[in-house]
Amino acid sequence: MLSRIKPCWQIHTRKLYLLNKFSYNQRAKSLTTMEVTKDNFVKAFALLQSSIKDADFIAIDGEFTGLSTLKGWRSSYDTLEEKFEKLRRGTSQFMLVQYGICLFTWNKEKEVYEALPFTFYLFPRPYKRFYNDVMFMCQSSSLDFLANNGFDFNKLFHKGISYLSPWQDAKVKERLEKDLSFCAASASANPEVEASTKKIFIPQNQRVFIDDILKKVNDFLADKNIKTLDLPTCNAFQRKLIYEKLEDKYPIGLYLESAAVEGTNDKFVRAIKVTASGLNDLKSESRRKEIELYEEILGFSKVMKLLAEVKKPIIGHNMLLDIFLTVFNFYDNSVSNYKDFKMLVHSIFPTLFDTKVMLSNEPLASKVDGTSLSKLYGSITSGDLPDPLVTQVHKLDEDCRTEGQFHQAGYDAFCTGSVFISAAKCLLEGLNLPSKRIDMDSDIISLYANRVHILGIRDIFYTDFSLDDKIPNRKCVFYVNFPKGWGENDFNDLFSSVCSLSKPTIWLNDTSVYVTISNEQKYQEVYETFVLDKKPTDSYYVLPYAETVHSRQPENKSNFKSADVTKNGGEVSPVKKDSKRKKVESDIEEGELESDDENTSLNNGSKKMKTESGLFEAPNEW
Repeated sequence: MLSRIKPCWQIHTRKLYLLNKFSYNQRAKSLTTMEVTKDNFVKAFALLQSSIKDADFIAIDGEFTGLSTLKGWRSSYDTLEEKFEKLRRGTSQFMLVQYGICLFTWNKEKEVYEALPFTFYLFPRPYKRFYNDVMFMCQSSSLDFLANNGFDFNKLFHKGISYLSPWQDAKVKERLEKDLSFCAASASANPEVEASTKKIFIPQNQRVFIDDILKKVNDFLADKNIKTLDLPTCNAFQRKLIYEKLEDKYPIGLYLESAAVEGTNDKFVRAIKVTASGLNDLKSESRRKEIELYEEILGFSKVMKLLAEVKKPIIGHNMLLDIFLTVFNFYDNSVSNYKDFKMLVHSIFPTLFDTKVMLSNEPLASKVDGTSLSKLYGSITSGDLPDPLVTQVHKLDEDCRTEGQFHQAGYDAFCTGSVFISAAKCLLEGLNLPSKRIDMDSDIISLYANRVHILGIRDIFYTDFSLDDKIPNRKCVFYVNFPKGWGENDFNDLFSSVCSLSKPTIWLNDTSVYVTISNEQKYQEVYETFVLDKKPTDSYYVLPYAETVHSRQPENKSNFKSADVTKNGGEVSPVKKDSKRKKVESDIEEGELESDDENTSLNNGSKKMKTESGLFEAPNEW
């Protein structure tokens, strides 16, 4: 009977755990994000701009119109260069339609992190119809997924915030400068100037039209009771002729502007009687409207420029696609190889953390029941991961707030940042280090910096944006070309005379695969049996991986220049050896985290990883 009674400290601990769990679940349920559209973007951007400088780090998340146009088997033995080329060819034409940004700022008095989550709806509206008329691809499965998760497409297309890529911005600025120069020249017109005698060429088929316009304007100027005249709708060439002829014939007292019939694309020229001072006022108003239109079209690009300027740590979950589309939409889409892409990303975002990498490896992998964002966040609410002590702050009007849910970009960014704090606390507490406010530069946290999860490569788990990537040993991998119709058993039978094969078989197409021999010591025997001793009658042929990869490797000449990044507000910081982190990885002995050279599965007793690929071994302190 007595054995069933728990000690009082255990009962107290259990109550405290349940109380904390209840408290966190209540906070999580009440979470709202600030929904930002073109209607409230100016106010939201001002808030972001004033708050971002104090943030400890920034969590991001994106929602896209698609994932990839390239179809095929998911698992591969691609190189990182090939992986980037697949991203560039298969993904770069998709568009970000929602961007989540959540600032996490430490409140010293309350000893909690304050989260400020934004959900931005993005839709690039054209500037004067032609100068940034963006074409993009959609994937029905992705749109269906968004629709099933409550995405508001009406809000996207009607109220989405516009943006300009740097290459589009250059074209728009060129047009804007022409328009502003025209305003300035017209505003300084001298009322004493007489009509010029220069000849304006009017094509024969337009002369009746222009004569009719001149008659209407003459009558308009003669009538003192009318201040404005809307001329008939016409095409762009006719409007050009009207401007040239009227500005030549009436250099003073007449102001011309283009306008559109409401609800249509039909345009016409409006003539307005003005005095010299009135002309200046009209031109000033015209300049103001032109600049306002440009600022509206620039829109979300200002947020991206701000992110690149502040150089805060950026947190994401399984974030390679988020980073790729962020760079290709807002910074530079001319990067053609993996090396330049790494350098560009590192110059824009010097510090990245991917929670997928952190939670997929020991000592944290055994504490969670999966690495999807919803499962990781569930591990916090269930108590398997520590409470990150995050509270939300509300700084926009209440009608801007919307209830948070997964696959809403702002909410996902909030959850990602919370998971990062929780994971970091777990790592720091395991080594008896201070864990209330995360020291982003601590040795244990720095191990994960700039390592971004790679999906779909059999033996490469992550790419490192600040260090040279480790090349996996693929000596056990062989390429097999075979007659159509072969299956798994045929490959096993073929190699059975020498050694067994490890799973999985990596299918390239219907007639070629990569297989992996289970014993590296058998490499020479396999090579001699199937490569050197190949008979002309054989219906298949076998090659070592090393002899096939070079023939399909994309060209990797670097074209990265300082101007490529600095023109977009960034500083060039080439990928180089991070001496501090390399020293941490190399010096850590037993009882410390240790880097695994080959990304192979680790076996550390009860702390064996749940994933196939690993990065770190768990320290003995845990």
